[in-house]
Amino acid sequence: MCLAARVERVGMAEGGTNYQKEVRREVERESPVFLTVEEAAGLLRLKRSHAYELVKRGVIPSIRLGRFIRVPKEPLMRMGFPKEYEAGGAKG
Repeated sequence: MCLAARVERVGMAEGGTNYQKEVRREVERESPVFLTVEEAAGLLRLKRSHAYELVKRGVIPSIRLGRFIRVPKEPLMRMGFPKEYEAGGAKG
């Protein structure tokens, strides 16, 4: 099951802090070091086109590998869950 589908499944139990913790655990447990822009959009609950625009403007950190754009997981997690990462690492 792809990351976007896992996030969507977790999203059904939406509800503030519990939702964020569950998404963070899901991502940390099973995702690779780099995500696609679509996967990053799912984690941040953005539309795909808006995520690409934020990548283009530099708001979402990314790297280009040939024609592929990848988003590093750690900076993305700090964006989406800042309180849990401000102390220098994820709390679990």
